[in-house]
Amino acid sequence: MDIVPRLSRILRRHLLRLGRESGNPATALRFHATARLGLGKTSSEAAEELDLARSTVVRTAHRFAEEGSAGLYDKRRRNGKPKAGDAFRRHLARLLLRTPEHFGWPRPTWNEKFYLAGALDVRTGALHTTGAARKGVALFCAHAGVAGEELRT
Repeated sequence: MDIVPRLSRILRRHLLRLGRESGNPATALRFHATARLGLGKTSSEAAEELDLARSTVVRTAHRFAEEGSAGLYDKRRRNGKPKAGDAFRRHLARLLLRTPEHFGWPRPTWNEKFYLAGALDVRTGALHTTGAARKGVALFCAHAGVAGEELRT
């Protein structure tokens, strides 16, 4: 028996739209996986198509079966106010606009800046706190010669 029953085209499209509107790539993938399962795909097929672990697809299917579309959202989204203040985000945005040459490095690019591309939305100042983003911030600050205490103001 399928965990996720067959879903109409309208419902599958609705799931995909909700995923896109979530603004979170991991959440969008959970919605997409559920839509693929609702199309009649197996968890293995959906996992392969979306480049996910099969266990992730199965866990997502169980969450959908138990909680509906609300179960597909990140459980941490109501985890309180952001830990990084406005001063931190402004300071980090200023650092991101610089190149390594500003800090005495001979090369015009660095890989840590690419980590931060996913860590900070420069338009809104929203700082994402995933493990990779935190690692990127730490590496960037270490290369920029900025102590963590300076960013906590």
